[in-house]
Amino acid sequence: MKKIYLFTKPAKTSWKNVKYYLIALLFCTIGFTPLTHTFLSKKIDRSYSIADTELHEGLNILDDTYEIEITNGKITCFRAYDSIIINRVFGWSNWRRFLLGGSPYFCLFFLTLFCAWIYSYKDRENPLFQKTVIVVLCFFGLVSVWFTIYSLYPKPDIPYSFYYILLFLGSLLINTSVFFFIRWARKRHFSVLELTSKIQHLTYLISYRIYGRYIQTKDKKEYLVETLNEYNSLKADTVEK
Repeated sequence: MKKIYLFTKPAKTSWKNVKYYLIALLFCTIGFTPLTHTFLSKKIDRSYSIADTELHEGLNILDDTYEIEITNGKITCFRAYDSIIINRVFGWSNWRRFLLGGSPYFCLFFLTLFCAWIYSYKDRENPLFQKTVIVVLCFFGLVSVWFTIYSLYPKPDIPYSFYYILLFLGSLLINTSVFFFIRWARKRHFSVLELTSKIQHLTYLISYRIYGRYIQTKDKKEYLVETLNEYNSLKADTVEK
């Protein structure tokens, strides 16, 4: 029995299309990892090297930060507390510090791999390829601008909830502005380069392939002279402009 579709026949999802979705998901997930530090605990595990937390005669600690020395019931010394931080995550004290300090370098590495994939990919006219590139680069741009603002404005004098909203909106605004600027520059400049490349291809087709395959021997000289004259005329007009 033949199937009847109400609107349009659904397109088949090929492995090539799924590949674009997986690549976008992978790189966007990697790009998001530095932001996950916000949801993790700031607690740092310490191994105390000098004293316990209870105050007693002799050396004590206060709030995991200072040392207090008591002699005959009186404080005789007050100084910075000596403790050893337990390195639990690849030499970092906790997951929060690892993601905040180490993951940006991993993101930079994977972004380099993504740019290498873009450079080496042949089917650049594929719409899904172009959308994948736009989504991933915009995502990395959003995260990088977030940390740029965070680095320039690290200690807010406003509530943290509003601070994070400000970071997100600022990142979104700057990233969107950069995207539209690149789009405008591409239409203004790169479209000329693309047009030049197509003209070169057309010139090669007319002056070499058609000349060799389809022009009769008696007409080749006349065809070649006319083609060269037209080419020189266009070249002269371009130089004058």
